[in-house]
Amino acid sequence: ILYFKRPMANISITSRDVARELARRYSTMTHEELDLLESILVPLKYGKNEMILREGETCTNIYWVVKGLVRQFYFKNGKEVTEYMATESSIVMCIESLFLEQPTHLQIKAIEPSVLIALPKADLEAVAMKSVNIQILYRKILEESANYPKRSYYCNLFLQYDYFEKTGEMHFTPPVQTIYA
Repeated sequence: ILYFKRPMANISITSRDVARELARRYSTMTHEELDLLESILVPLKYGKNEMILREGETCTNIYWVVKGLVRQFYFKNGKEVTEYMATESSIVMCIESLFLEQPTHLQIKAIEPSVLIALPKADLEAVAMKSVNIQILYRKILEESANYPKRSYYCNLFLQYDYFEKTGEMHFTPPVQTIYA
């Protein structure tokens, strides 16, 4: 059963259920691999309009939305620009911050009361070293980020790398990349 930092009403999902769903969606796993995956899952609960990740913080988790709606956004000319909306059974992360281990300009906020499962990057990488199927899960989660909307191109490392491989060019000049980073 999931234990939350704050009381959680009407959620009858176990961490094993989440591990099974992740395995079903991304990679077949043995019971031992499910145990490994389940051991790193961190349940989190957020109220309406509660911040999950703020600008200037470093993203250290991949988040699976169990229940609720989560918005990823940034500010441009003083206005909020929605980057991505994560619905139930989807993933959200600030991929550039996660992999460069640098502060993000993006923010993640719960639009409604939400339950998330954090997959800490460091823990996921550690268990991936013990299991090929967890490595596959991790890779497929990253590949799925390629399906983020095109307007988030500058923070989608997969799309940037794919374009670079095909053309030998980067979409943005180094100064623009620095501003976006």
